[in-house]
Amino acid sequence: MWPQIQLFRRVHLWAALIGVGLNLGWLASSVQAQQFTGEDKAQRLCALCHLYTDPSVLDQKTWKQGALPLMAKMLGIKPSLGNTPEGQQMLSDWEDICNYIYSAAPTNALPQVPHAPIDLGLRQFQPVPLSYRPAASATTLLKVDSGRRLLFAGNSDSQQLDVLDFQGKLLSKLSLSNPPVALSFQGDRAFITQIGSLGPSDIPSGKLSVATLNSNGFSGLTVLLTNLHRATETVMGDLDGDGDLDLVITTYGHNLGHFSWYENMGNDRYVEHLLIDRPGAIKAVIRDLNGDNRADIIVQMAQGREGIFLLSNQGNKEFTEAPLLQFHAAWGSASFELIDFNGDGALDLMVANGDSGEYPTCLRAYHGVRLYLNDGRLSFRQAWFYPMNGAYKTITSDFDGDGDLDIGAISYFPDYLKQPAESFIYFENQGDFQFKPFSFPQAYSGRWITMDAGDVDADGSLDLVLGAANRTPFLVRPDIKKLWETNGTALLVLKNQKNKLKQTTVKTP
Repeated sequence: MWPQIQLFRRVHLWAALIGVGLNLGWLASSVQAQQFTGEDKAQRLCALCHLYTDPSVLDQKTWKQGALPLMAKMLGIKPSLGNTPEGQQMLSDWEDICNYIYSAAPTNALPQVPHAPIDLGLRQFQPVPLSYRPAASATTLLKVDSGRRLLFAGNSDSQQLDVLDFQGKLLSKLSLSNPPVALSFQGDRAFITQIGSLGPSDIPSGKLSVATLNSNGFSGLTVLLTNLHRATETVMGDLDGDGDLDLVITTYGHNLGHFSWYENMGNDRYVEHLLIDRPGAIKAVIRDLNGDNRADIIVQMAQGREGIFLLSNQGNKEFTEAPLLQFHAAWGSASFELIDFNGDGALDLMVANGDSGEYPTCLRAYHGVRLYLNDGRLSFRQAWFYPMNGAYKTITSDFDGDGDLDIGAISYFPDYLKQPAESFIYFENQGDFQFKPFSFPQAYSGRWITMDAGDVDADGSLDLVLGAANRTPFLVRPDIKKLWETNGTALLVLKNQKNKLKQTTVKTP
């Protein structure tokens, strides 16, 4: 479907479904419409596109100044609709919905559930800022390449991909037409995902480029795919069973966008196959999840109908969509990992939700990091949750070498006024799905938007590297803002101290 037609049909269909009692078109009279309460109308409206979003998930101010104005814009609700009787009914319905939400929403945001306080005495990692200082700390891409002993950093301001050594020294750079956000290698060939626009946009300016990495940096830059709606990541796998690597590209989009895979036709030619005809794809993994020896696609979707979905490979280049997890529209899906956490052979989900970038907002008590266990039949239940404002990404590994999995997590929207230490949290596994959260006093030295792992100091242990986009969020302490402006860290290495710490079988109390 052409993007213009897609937008026209969606906006006007939604508007038709809102009006006149929400009775699937202009079929009910205004008298019938009055039989529905504001709550009825809100529940029916939400169900058209995503799970019902209860008014309690945001405070009154955020609903009034952020969420509802955005929703009205998406639905085409505007005063000029009052020029027709049908439009007047639509405006009346919308007013009923807004009044219900205002009256039912809390005056103040609901508090987080009780949880363990963050211990600022982090011992597992030693923070080491790198000397790398771009003109602006606007990191959009970070990749640790332990084999090549290189770091790759993308920057939205310079629109370039920098190649660094592990001390942060700039070795070479590749200039691009718009910000790079993801990088993957096939041998020495680098596949570079470019988002197009970091901010909300329906202009399909994203692209996928390829270049060759050699001792002098990148060469032979070639554009493979264009007209992508805010591409965020490219992953590779043999989806059609013909022995070569196909591509899956997540495109976040805005009002427009869709999620597709690209069949490898050879000689850098690809044919697009549509998977999901809506925007919001932010991360994907290719894996045989159902055990039928065919590569499936697991994708995380935001933008309204939030959740994690399985695209099950049916063979013959066909996929069927099924939800694994579904969330309401204010959830803030940010990233996920597919891992076997409890060692039962079934792949589990580690999920971070904390995106708050659409409009100024209250803190959201449901933001955080969650572990969902797979029962072996692709049914997932929540086994652990830690509230973490603005949770953005996790990396799960046995960082301390004691045989179980720990978690490193960053936040892009932490509570800078009261809890800036949640910018980074290390969750040490205590057993029985209990974790002790650690951080360090200067965790807020950068506003961490990305993170990767690798053995930076060649000691055999897994280190973490954090990348900052030091833009002022909606609420931040003046001293933190000044720190970012004068001496903000662009890249921070967290060196794993596993080999220096005393080996003990007793967990930290």
